[in-house]
Amino acid sequence: MERSKVVVHMYVSIDGKIDGSYGSANSSQYYSDELFRLSNADGNGRETIQMYAATGHPDLSQYDTTGIDYQDWLPDIKSETWAVAFDRKGKDGWDVNYFDYNNHRMHTIEVVTKQVQKAYLAYLQSLEIPYIVSGETDFNFEDVLRKLGSVLKLLK
Repeated sequence: MERSKVVVHMYVSIDGKIDGSYGSANSSQYYSDELFRLSNADGNGRETIQMYAATGHPDLSQYDTTGIDYQDWLPDIKSETWAVAFDRKGKDGWDVNYFDYNNHRMHTIEVVTKQVQKAYLAYLQSLEIPYIVSGETDFNFEDVLRKLGSVLKLLK
């Protein structure tokens, strides 16, 4: 099976924190340089995405769910780099469809489960944020990695 290659590359303090007054500008720059040397995409969970990129709180009541189903939505979008957001229930509050990081404009791809509201999927479509639906309540990571491998090849 063909799927995405995964490199676990984290920059954390000794107690597992991803943010704080530890480290240095040199180590932070090294992390950022390595990220883009190893791949054209990175993945983060909902809490990290909400902390750094998707801080809003969209009003989902304004989105029409007609024609929305629990299927992947992958519009033809070209991007050099990608930010994959793992968000089981659809809580990330994007204002735009990208995340600027280390001089790279990373286009967002949301990975959600069938717990997500259809209005959230309509919201993502309104922002042209592609999404992958995988699993009922938890991600099927084999499925996600296979889909991401296909998507990133198609969307490059």
